[in-house]
Amino acid sequence: MNSLFTAPLHDLDSSRVAEAGGKGASLGELMRAGAPVPPGFAVLSPAFDMFLATDNCRLQVGTILDHMSQGKMPAKEAVSEIRALLTSIPVPALVAEAIATAQSHLNVELVSVRSSATCEDSGASAWAGQLETYLNIAPDQVIDRVRECWLSLFRESALAYGAAHGYGGGHFSVAVVVQQMVPSQISGIGFSVHPVTQEPNVLLIEACLGQGEAIVSGRIVPDQYSVERGTNRVLNSIVGNQKEGLFLQPQGVAEWQTLGEAGNLRKLADAQVVQYLQMLAEIDDH
Repeated sequence: MNSLFTAPLHDLDSSRVAEAGGKGASLGELMRAGAPVPPGFAVLSPAFDMFLATDNCRLQVGTILDHMSQGKMPAKEAVSEIRALLTSIPVPALVAEAIATAQSHLNVELVSVRSSATCEDSGASAWAGQLETYLNIAPDQVIDRVRECWLSLFRESALAYGAAHGYGGGHFSVAVVVQQMVPSQISGIGFSVHPVTQEPNVLLIEACLGQGEAIVSGRIVPDQYSVERGTNRVLNSIVGNQKEGLFLQPQGVAEWQTLGEAGNLRKLADAQVVQYLQMLAEIDDH
């Protein structure tokens, strides 16, 4: 169900970055390309804007940021004041109602709640890792986690990153993506251009047992499969010595588990690598 404040991912595309952020718009675009994206919805930037308009907070936040940029206030103190200000105000009732309605239509037990910056992933900047992400979230926790995603826009590292890329703290907004959690047995990351060698005809796939957060955290060594575009030939397979994996439990908690010998075996067979490669190539063409 669409509203001023939320929209299903399948209704989004690359034209709606200003509302849904780079992550939300890209997921919608992936759905349009036929990729198997788990269902979800975006809490659009007008929701954040209404939150920041409560009790004239935007003006107060802007003043604090100006003092920080002029050297009148240390960044740590500015962030502390902004967080104290914003945690003291409630999520507007209209926004909370829209989120609750979208959540009820999604009707899943656990979700991820991830920030989606509205100036995200341009040619000059990529906000991955700068803003907050929450995994394995129950429905009754979603609104609080959305607020935390909003507040992460004003933490020290995010403000420094934004300033370095020409974005002042009061000059952009943030959306939030709420999406079904998948209890993955095998997860990974695919690159349609090799991220190290930059060879356009070589794709790289990384894979691990359990949740993909294990790769993102840097805690484990994933498998790596290099594949030649067009021929579907697996050029190189490196099996990571994965000692532990992160697995989603029935009660909704993600737990690290020791893998033993299973971590030393290939995570994907060649046929699976090629199947994923073909989907990745279709997405790249789109």
